[in-house]
Amino acid sequence: MAFALSIVHMEEAMEKRGCPVCRLEYESAVQSIDSFLWENVNDPEVRKEINNAYGFCSYHTRMIVATELSQSGHVLGVNKIYETLSKNAAGEIKALRPKRIGRTSIQMMLDRIGFHKGEACERTTLAPEGRCPICVLSEGSGDNALGTLMEELNKEDEKFRQTYQRSYGICMQHLRKGLCKYAKRYPTAADFLIHDANQRLENEHELLLQYIQKQNWANKEEVLTDEERTAWLRVLAFFTGLSPDRFTHKIEEF
Repeated sequence: MAFALSIVHMEEAMEKRGCPVCRLEYESAVQSIDSFLWENVNDPEVRKEINNAYGFCSYHTRMIVATELSQSGHVLGVNKIYETLSKNAAGEIKALRPKRIGRTSIQMMLDRIGFHKGEACERTTLAPEGRCPICVLSEGSGDNALGTLMEELNKEDEKFRQTYQRSYGICMQHLRKGLCKYAKRYPTAADFLIHDANQRLENEHELLLQYIQKQNWANKEEVLTDEERTAWLRVLAFFTGLSPDRFTHKIEEF
């Protein structure tokens, strides 16, 4: 049974732009990073998880740096994490230096016919023993939020359903995950989400077509409606989970 606070958080997320589950995952990542930096940066168990994963993923590494710089002005936590990680990784990389042994005739023959085991090598060489800890925590939070959403939709509460229909709805990734993980437990909710997503996409598809047609020189006198002008943003929000505000002429440099 969903906690009342979880339901409130979901309702608040549905009032904002973009996929509500993606938003709650992001908020969970922010809270986890804050807790890690100020409470757990010296915790051996937490540090072990980070080392096993060769650090955080690129996205959450940037979040950690931004958090520490904005809150304290220095990056002591980042230095502590990556001092240990760089030492351990250096030792592992050094151990990979090949021994100077002669190549066998079989090895040379395999090279000539172009036989390589690149994929197998990529799975084993310097392979992490875990995933980015923030990814694991935020995805777990997202799964709980998704379960809460489907449980509440399954109750056929009209007010909650109307709130969902006013929102951007969940993204393709979370629709897939929700149907795979919770459809048997909450069949009414699954039917509702399928119907809702289908209807949204069919409506947006018509608006996208209108946009395309009105860009034709022959139709230059026809004026775009606000819905036609913004349909692509809602479609991208569905396929990415991001808020439409993220889709602008600006793009971050590498």
